Amino acid sequence: MNRKNQIYEVFVQQSNSQGYTANEIATMLNLDRANVSSDLNKLVKEGLLDKTNSRPVLFKLQSNTNSKIKHQVAVSGEKPSSEYKHEYFYDENISLRPAIEKARSAILYPPNGMHTLILGETGVGKSAFAAKMHEFAIRSNILSKDSPFIIFNCADYANNPQLLLGQLFGVRKGAYTGATEQKGLLEKANNGILFLDEIHRLTPEGQEMLFTFIDYKLYRRLGETENERTSNVLIISATTEDPSSTLLSTFTRRIPMVIKLPALRDRTYEERFTLIKRFFSEESLRLGKEIVVSANTIRSFLFYPCQNNIGQLKADIQLACAKAYADFITNQNDKIRIYSTDLNWYVKEGLFIEKKVKHSITLLNEHFEFSPTKGMISNPQMDDTDTIYDRIDTKYEELKQRGVAQDELSLLMENDIESYFTHYLTSINRKLSSKENIQKIMQPEIVTLTEKVLKLAEDKLNKKFSEKILVAFSLHIQTLLQRIQSNKKIYHPNITQIRDQYKNEFSISIECVKMIEDYTNVSIPFDEVAFITMFFVYGNEDFKEQNSNVKVIVLAHGNGIAREMASVTNELLENDEVIGIDMPLSEPPQDFLIRVKEYIKSLGKLNGILLCIDMGSLAYIGDIIEAECSIPVRVIQMVSTAHVIEASRKATLGYSLDELYQDVRNLTTFFINAHSSKKKPTEFYRSVILTACLTGQGSAIAIKNILSNNLFYDKEMIEIVPISLLNKEELQKMLNDISKERNIVCIVSNFDIHVPYNTFHLQDVLNMKATKRIQELITYEETYLKMAETLQDTISLKNAKNVISVIRRSLNDIQVQTGRFFKNEDLMGIVLHMSCMINRVQNEEPLTPFKNKEDKINSHYMLYLKMKKILQQIEEACDIIIPDDEICYLLEFYSRNEVPITN
Repeated sequence: MNRKNQIYEVFVQQSNSQGYTANEIATMLNLDRANVSSDLNKLVKEGLLDKTNSRPVLFKLQSNTNSKIKHQVAVSGEKPSSEYKHEYFYDENISLRPAIEKARSAILYPPNGMHTLILGETGVGKSAFAAKMHEFAIRSNILSKDSPFIIFNCADYANNPQLLLGQLFGVRKGAYTGATEQKGLLEKANNGILFLDEIHRLTPEGQEMLFTFIDYKLYRRLGETENERTSNVLIISATTEDPSSTLLSTFTRRIPMVIKLPALRDRTYEERFTLIKRFFSEESLRLGKEIVVSANTIRSFLFYPCQNNIGQLKADIQLACAKAYADFITNQNDKIRIYSTDLNWYVKEGLFIEKKVKHSITLLNEHFEFSPTKGMISNPQMDDTDTIYDRIDTKYEELKQRGVAQDELSLLMENDIESYFTHYLTSINRKLSSKENIQKIMQPEIVTLTEKVLKLAEDKLNKKFSEKILVAFSLHIQTLLQRIQSNKKIYHPNITQIRDQYKNEFSISIECVKMIEDYTNVSIPFDEVAFITMFFVYGNEDFKEQNSNVKVIVLAHGNGIAREMASVTNELLENDEVIGIDMPLSEPPQDFLIRVKEYIKSLGKLNGILLCIDMGSLAYIGDIIEAECSIPVRVIQMVSTAHVIEASRKATLGYSLDELYQDVRNLTTFFINAHSSKKKPTEFYRSVILTACLTGQGSAIAIKNILSNNLFYDKEMIEIVPISLLNKEELQKMLNDISKERNIVCIVSNFDIHVPYNTFHLQDVLNMKATKRIQELITYEETYLKMAETLQDTISLKNAKNVISVIRRSLNDIQVQTGRFFKNEDLMGIVLHMSCMINRVQNEEPLTPFKNKEDKINSHYMLYLKMKKILQQIEEACDIIIPDDEICYLLEFYSRNEVPITN
């Protein structure tokens, strides 16, 4: 039982008409008061408790809740705690709720329950689910407390059918040579549950014997012919296979209840987060020690591709704990500490995947603590006095002391920085939410300066910042000036990534820093530009004036579905904006419509309503409400919780009804598929030869004319582009921008430059020394064009020109970022290989696996991470996922064929 349900149980079991305070509950259960207070307020939101407006605040059961529980006890004899909808297993496993409802029905079905078959992939938790069914049967008084729950895996004896049947039904002495009398599992499980895992490994003969038992509750031991035995056993079976192809139809007909458990990949990230916390808590209990887990470790486990479901997730967490425990023993630390740098490479891959998937998990903490006595301790939050500088400094120094390489350090810091900013802004806004409040504690000139800086950013970025951002940014600027005055270093470990990812905001931030310098007469370190950029990006990217007054309402058939969607959304977004209204199947539609209209009328004046419905049959309500209530209504059909969360978030931000409708509608499967099918293919860009000059564009044009007169090239394929520069430092930035869209064949200039491209001096062009070499490079470009035509004709590679273009761009990025280069002829071979690989992946054809893949990745891990990140542009352009085996082939080729670049 989780903490919230444990608290709720106090109110159910103990009678106190006056109610309890949070302190009293905390003392009674030996829990942290802050946690108790949070859970009590959640129970109030769920309609299970009431609270008074007095001081101290008292909490007590809602009267209708109490009567509902008494009624349940009177009818079923269940203990109050067995109301399954308030158990953690139901509460925290949204994707399992249909299965839980079926399981409950199977257990409660008179007179002795309903035999059940559980389907699901390896590792989805079929055994654990069967155990939960047994627990529920005991709590519901269907089975006694000492009723047996026996687990048997049919695969253990699959190679010996006789022994398998003997285990199930028992053996008569002398039934076969050396046989002794033996009780079977059906006999041992009498008045309980027998769980048969891998039931498809049971022979047809065994299945027939088993369904005879199911029909008549009679069986014989192996070797018996006359003596019939009886046993009262509920059979729960499980299989990973398709029952129609592995089980006799006569057997499956006798198993009326079939429950399908979803794979881990089909469950919500919130559920996976719950599992991760539970597994770490279990390991803490097993080891008897506190375990401290970094936020990046949690992220890794949340998003990595866990192929073998919950079983693998638990095993990987146990492995991480085992490694950390060994370090704990060796170094005699006070706690077991787990960092993402210590995880296996395939788990760390989750840090990349997080950025590519939509999710609502936000980790605001640097680490999580698990105790053997208390489970997960309240997440250690950032102290309110911490600044963003302090938080990043602490994390950066910690990683450096642990010997983390610079490349990996930047990657890990990148995953933490957004969380730090989110928490910083949240903690500031909690205490100081308006300009009026901030002016009471800060110098007026700081607030004035902040307003000017934000006004500049608003004008340049064409966005509106809220008053809350003014508060947070004012405090940040004050901290910045204090830090400079104290001679403390200002360092941002990810300034390069911030600059590359948010070019526009970064450029505006440079202007803002200059404004701050002019206003304060203080020199600001350049790294501060990245911090200010993050305010513009993370502060309130989607902020709009909150005057739209649009209400989000969820309507759904059945009991609890709409309310549950609304409850999850409100809890995640920490508001009460969404309402869920359920339509029981027994309720006449006209009665339901009356209820909905009465609720809407109680809301007062609205500018619009977004109805989120589960089925098209409720769509008619939108037209009726719009006509009778004179309120604009839009309807989104076939919604999920994700749609409701997005709708609530944007409604709170002030989106108009039509904006809200368009944005949320585009989340639906239909529109996602429609958009993806119409996605514009990557444009094929001509390669470029750059002519550069420091003395003006006229000289660059002159060099272009010289090359045009002395070289032979296809102008449809190659373009000579003159560029003028103010200084050499400007060249690198310009090359970075050009290389993102064009393949740079070479650079010809009238000055010496050192860049990672083929470069030639004008003098060598004039004396013809370089002309032959440039012509060879042009020949390579022509070959790539012919390669594209050939691939399109021979293997029907779609958009071959564009595919080759994006492959070359990716390979160029790898070379530039690592400073190690391929020979042109080798590069051409790699492009050909990758083009064929993309074609095979698109056509779902098998690829050749890479031997010793894990060893290769582990021995070149940082290079693997870089390549994986760079190759994402190929995945996006070609709509594929590049297997790790192919990255390993690239690693292998890279390590064998790298050469220094030459003119």
